[in-house]
Amino acid sequence: MTLQLWTQRDLIEIRRDMKRERPTDFWRKKFFGGAPHYSKNKEIHFGDIEGTRAMAPFALPSSMGVPIFKDRGAALKSFTPAYIKLLDAVRPEDATTMTVEELMEGKELDMSQRFDLRTAEISRQHITAIERTWDWMCARAVIDGAVTVKYQPDQGQPYPEVTITFGRDSNLTVAFGNTSDWSDPDADIFGDVQDWINAGRAAKFGGSFNEMIVGRNVAEVFQRNKGIIEKLDTQIRGGEATSFTRGLQFYGDDANMPTYIGTLGGAGGAIAVYAYQDQQINDAGSLVEVLDPNDVFMSAPGVDGLMAYGAIYDLQAMGSGNGARTDIFQKQYENANPSQLNMLSQSAPLPIPRNPNRTFKATVLN
Repeated sequence: MTLQLWTQRDLIEIRRDMKRERPTDFWRKKFFGGAPHYSKNKEIHFGDIEGTRAMAPFALPSSMGVPIFKDRGAALKSFTPAYIKLLDAVRPEDATTMTVEELMEGKELDMSQRFDLRTAEISRQHITAIERTWDWMCARAVIDGAVTVKYQPDQGQPYPEVTITFGRDSNLTVAFGNTSDWSDPDADIFGDVQDWINAGRAAKFGGSFNEMIVGRNVAEVFQRNKGIIEKLDTQIRGGEATSFTRGLQFYGDDANMPTYIGTLGGAGGAIAVYAYQDQQINDAGSLVEVLDPNDVFMSAPGVDGLMAYGAIYDLQAMGSGNGARTDIFQKQYENANPSQLNMLSQSAPLPIPRNPNRTFKATVLN
């Protein structure tokens, strides 16, 4: 039997899958860059004040004048944040096993040092897992216009799913039927996108879509679509603003970032098109797509999202009575029997797209 010796680099590569360790924060950073909001209440409230397009009426010069003022008021929206609570323990026996770092570096640590390393690693894992949940919620909030929270069973009692909706116009979520979709080379992609642009403009607090992010299956259809191929023909006028890459479709090493593949152009504007493929791991340990491979997402400037954080239900977090104004609350406490250090991390996140009608989703492949 041959003994294979590993170099330090080999050990690191085996131990870490860098694709799994890269950030998944694209949707959070792009659409939820507003100043975070911290609340000490159970619910988070936001108000909308409608604009007006009322025209001034005509009146004779000799008349008293026509009153037009109307109190526009405000529509108050209340959202209840989700709640995350992670609990892990560090036990004395965890400090008796030599770590991989010790084997690689040839330096033995004492039990206290190993215990501290284990504590720090659990803290990092808690923060990373919580931030990945934020990322997933942010993606769902803008892509789907809603976030579904699946609470874990408590002492064997199942908890129902809770869906937080942000009031996106129903015309801004589209699913094709079973009869036709974009896989047909004769599909009128330009006509569909134009209809969606019009719907976005007509929606309350809507906007003009200027970016499109498509799933990996959708990215392929642009190269086969006859309408797009016609616009790429330089011998035909009117398609100069439309351009698409041809040939193989490659993605960057960082799956978190979309890859530019082309532009849908027209009079007075254009929509930049990006392909996207990234995954998360759900509670069951399965890989799930952040953007469905058969979906199209569009956005207009001014989604104006922010991260809101609700109250932490913890006596220590209450402090002076004002509550902990924080995104993640961590604490440690000892347990006498069995002897262990409990590490608890809590967060009450809620991504809020303040202008949900500046987002759009369509399922274009069956």
